[in-house]
Amino acid sequence: MATSQIREEALQLTEMRLVLLGKRGAGKTAAGNTIFGREEFRREGESCVKRRAEVAGRQVIVVDTPGWDRVNVQRTSDQTKEELKRSVLLCPPGPHALLLVIPLEEFPERENKAVNKHMHFLGERAWRHTIVLLTSDDGLRGITVEEHIAKEKHLQRLVEKCGNRYHFLSNVSGCPRTQVTELLGKIEEMVAENGGEFYIPQVYYDIIESRTPKEYTDLRREHEEKVWLLKERWRKREEELKKENEELKKHNKELYKGESESRGLRKRRSSLENPPNLAGERTEEEERQQKEEKEGTGQMIDQTPSG
Repeated sequence: MATSQIREEALQLTEMRLVLLGKRGAGKTAAGNTIFGREEFRREGESCVKRRAEVAGRQVIVVDTPGWDRVNVQRTSDQTKEELKRSVLLCPPGPHALLLVIPLEEFPERENKAVNKHMHFLGERAWRHTIVLLTSDDGLRGITVEEHIAKEKHLQRLVEKCGNRYHFLSNVSGCPRTQVTELLGKIEEMVAENGGEFYIPQVYYDIIESRTPKEYTDLRREHEEKVWLLKERWRKREEELKKENEELKKHNKELYKGESESRGLRKRRSSLENPPNLAGERTEEEERQQKEEKEGTGQMIDQTPSG
């Protein structure tokens, strides 16, 4: 998305939630005070500190974090690591921007590695919501921000990992407030570029992921139970149909046997009632028919006219 289009689509947030991250002595506390335009944060401590104030027509929440070790993540205390994870939970439902504070000075490879390892505690998604905030107590020292980034190749890689998002903020007392309003504008552009999304803390994803397997298992078990019940019903129905079919076959067989026996019985009865005339004697029926034939012949003779 083009920068001009992002600026057009960016809406001013009525509330803006920010988290300051970086090594010890990077200038996070001073940057927080510069954003508010007054001293809201004291010196850097061992725990996160949260402050809220109105800035440029917005309610701005800033969380300052304890600094990590400059070059070695193993030398960063466990408490500091836990505070890094906790920082994003102090501005629910999540910060709009993670401001990675980097002093405007030499940035060697080992510092870049340390930054990446410490950012790992917030998850890979954190980079989509991160802006490199370059700070200095004595201005730009005669060069532009772009020139400084160009000559520090490891800083350049870090900026690229953050989607080429960066901003310079002077921590000198009385610095122009336009630096702050421009920073807030860049944050709103980043939020617009992310589709209006803010950073969702990793712990929320862990909760969702921990629940998902159980819900999936429950759904799968429920589905398997339904399938088993359907199969059981079908098996019982098949048995019933098989039994009914066998009974029907048995009934048909018995019915056919009964009809055969009935036909045989009727045939035998007919034979008994009308036995064959083996002696050549005429039956009563034969005699009746012969008598009728004779009577018919006699009538025909009587009706013949005389000569």
